[in-house]
This record gives sequence, structure tokens and C-alpha cells, in this order.
Amino acid sequence: LSVALDGLYGAYLKANYPLEFYSTLIEIYTEKKDSDRLTLIKQEMKEFGIYEEKAKFRMSNSVSFNYGTNKINMSISSIKHISESCANGLYSLRDNNYPNFFYLIKDIYELKIANTRQLNILIMLNYFEEFGNIGKLLKIEELYQSYYGKKTFKKDNLSIDIYDIIKKYAEKETPKQFTNVNIDGLLNELINNLQDFDIPTKDKVLAEIQYIGYATSTDNCDKSICIVSNIDDSRTNPIITLYFLNDGKSKQIKIKSKLFKDSG
Repeated sequence: LSVALDGLYGAYLKANYPLEFYSTLIEIYTEKKDSDRLTLIKQEMKEFGIYEEKAKFRMSNSVSFNYGTNKINMSISSIKHISESCANGLYSLRDNNYPNFFYLIKDIYELKIANTRQLNILIMLNYFEEFGNIGKLLKIEELYQSYYGKKTFKKDNLSIDIYDIIKKYAEKETPKQFTNVNIDGLLNELINNLQDFDIPTKDKVLAEIQYIGYATSTDNCDKSICIVSNIDDSRTNPIITLYFLNDGKSKQIKIKSKLFKDSG
């Protein structure tokens, strides 16, 4: 009887206080690190017209909700592979002033707040939006990995476009190499020369599905353009979920078993 009453009470809360209901569930399963259950909860929320407020750097790391927008602010520790210590570490940097993304990356790695995979996931989810578009931030992270910590560069390994810049920041030069290179100065110049550019919406959508459980990104494109966001092949005739990039709506279609198998 108590189980039945609990189920009835849960249904009542979901119907009458959905923001409070889902916020509580998210807190519970975030603490349990149950990413699969969190994904299901986020998918169900969307059916109720409740969406996740995309997490941004400097925002509070606690779960909360907003009646006006009908959105729930998530802890980034609900994102797959993002630990609570990573989330809290990033929030601890909220009041710091960073001239560009390089200095934030430097703090994140030197303070051991996040590893490379975690940082790249958050970049793909546009968590660091204030520093530029995703494409540019991924490039800055690539430059950091390529150059930070190095002091010596062999000339034979340098491309023409980087040779003169490294020469500018080298304290010493020999016929074969540059040494004692000012890496901070070098990276700042390389970053300042970058154009701000984004990644395709399709890549954003796939990252959202993989790490937060459902997609939210849209694009001003042809209404017929969509991607497969889910495949349920647990039945005789599989059901495929299509996500339309133009308006962010999803549609399920049933595919005959033979056609599904023939498509690979």
C-alpha cells in the first residue's frame, strides 16, 4: 500500500508542481552519479515543456528553477563525466578576471580542476560562451596543449607561419633552435590572431545528446534537415527519433525491420 501511495503522491507532485518535482529528482540523481537516470529525467522534462537552463561559467552550481522561464538551472555535475569537485572548482573561479580563455585554461589545469576530456566537453556544450564561440575555444585549447610548458623549439619542426612569432618571444637563438621562449606571450599573440568561429549545429546537437541527454541547439536552415537523435531497436520494427535543426522539434518514425537492417 505504501508503494502505491508513494507512486500516487509522486504523480500528484509531477502534475501540480513539476518544476519542484524535477528539481528534486535531479538533485537526488546528481548526488548518486546516476547519469543514465538523469538522461531519462531530462528527456521526460522536455515532454512537460520544462527545459534545462544551459550552464555557463560563473553561474551557481546548485540546482534551482525559474517559474518565469519554466527552466531548471542544473549543476554541471549532472553532465556526463563532470564530477562534483570539477563543478565546485570551476565555480570557485567565478570572481576572477580573465583577459582571454588562455588564462582560464591555465588556472583550470594548474589547479587540477578539470582534465582535458572534461574541459573539452564543457567547451562543446558552450559553457565558456563569454570567451567566444566553440570553434575558437577548441582551437585555443589545442594551442595550449601544443605549446604550454615548452621552452625550446627546434627550427626544423616549425612551419613558416609560426617561425617568426616564436623567434620574437625567444630569449636565445642558435642555428638549430629557439630557447627560453616566453610561452605566455607566444600564446597570447596566437590567440589574438585567431578569428572567432563556431562549429556546425549538428556537432553541437550530438554533443548535447551525448552529455546532457537531449538536444537544444537550433539553426536557421531548411526545415527538412534533421539528425537521428535516438534509435530504439528493442522491438521488431525499430523506432527512430529525428531531431529537426530548424526548430528543435523531435519526431518519431517506425522503420520496417528489413529496411533498418539493410541500411546498415
